[in-house]
Amino acid sequence: MVRTDIQAFVLAGGQSSRAGYDKLLASINKTTLVEKTISACAEQFTSISIIAKTSNKYKHIPISTLIDSELADGPMAGIITALENCTSEYCFITAADLYDLDKNVISQILDSYNGEQFLGAEINNRIQPLCAIYHKSVLPLMIETAKSGNYKMRDFLKQIDSKFIQLTITPWRNLNYHEDIESIRSEHV
Repeated sequence: MVRTDIQAFVLAGGQSSRAGYDKLLASINKTTLVEKTISACAEQFTSISIIAKTSNKYKHIPISTLIDSELADGPMAGIITALENCTSEYCFITAADLYDLDKNVISQILDSYNGEQFLGAEINNRIQPLCAIYHKSVLPLMIETAKSGNYKMRDFLKQIDSKFIQLTITPWRNLNYHEDIESIRSEHV
């Protein structure tokens, strides 16, 4: 069932410095990484927005693009923007570079949500703060934390009612380097 009561936000504001080129626009199996993430979200949500550093980078994708908050840096900037623009009580926020994100992963997170301020996945014993549900109530504290200059999500999550569900997903790949992308491409030859 596609959710109309919760919005999805795809964080796509990174610089791709470790890859050496814009990894989110790299084509893998005839689709870009950002488009693959949006497609996974579209199987679960009717409302999806991209959050990026500039509005024109993803103008070829027919969904709204919001701009990273100037209050923070890194993923926290995108999360602040998502929470400021979320019209429901909570929203699903994901990084655009999680190659193995799919409907099943999102469903498990949604099905486990019980009103926490944060519910994320711990996949293969690694926490995933950028594949999670965030409650709007965390926004004031996140802004306060950002204004203090601490943009580390792990530090922020220690301050709120946060929970992680345990998932085992093999493989689970966050594509950061050129080699990561080439490895995925070789699977589709």
